[in-house]
Amino acid sequence: MAPGNLKIGPALSYSIGNKFYVNLSPMALKFNFVLDRKLSRRGSYGVEPGKEVFIQFGTNLSASYRLGILKNVSMENHLSLYADYLKNFGNVDVNYNALINMRINAFLSTQFTLGLVYDDDARIGIGKKGSKLIYGKRLQLKQTLGIGLTHTFSN
Repeated sequence: MAPGNLKIGPALSYSIGNKFYVNLSPMALKFNFVLDRKLSRRGSYGVEPGKEVFIQFGTNLSASYRLGILKNVSMENHLSLYADYLKNFGNVDVNYNALINMRINAFLSTQFTLGLVYDDDARIGIGKKGSKLIYGKRLQLKQTLGIGLTHTFSN
């Protein structure tokens, strides 16, 4: 696992039905786990070289918004913002996920996801200088497309 993330802390939350949700945790602990030895030795994702866990203390704001686009198409948006109190408080880690669900017919559905992550502590290979790989800050992108067969069992 590299990285694995866990955020815990007391929070205030507010929601409007099942469409909008916001959660504020002014005292949140954020754990970054880097269990891959190669990445751990390099000091990736904020861990000290050779360590497997990086702990931060700060504030976390999370929000979700769900909307129907068409009759069989819906979209969910999830945003999480985290700022560390102890190191570079103005730096904000951003995690955004968009999920589009499409029900094509009674048997076929598809799902598209887009994930964007910016974490100031995550060092990613951004180029080479001679034979040496250079690491730096960078926006991370993940996208998936899933196609599924569905069947509803009735009593």
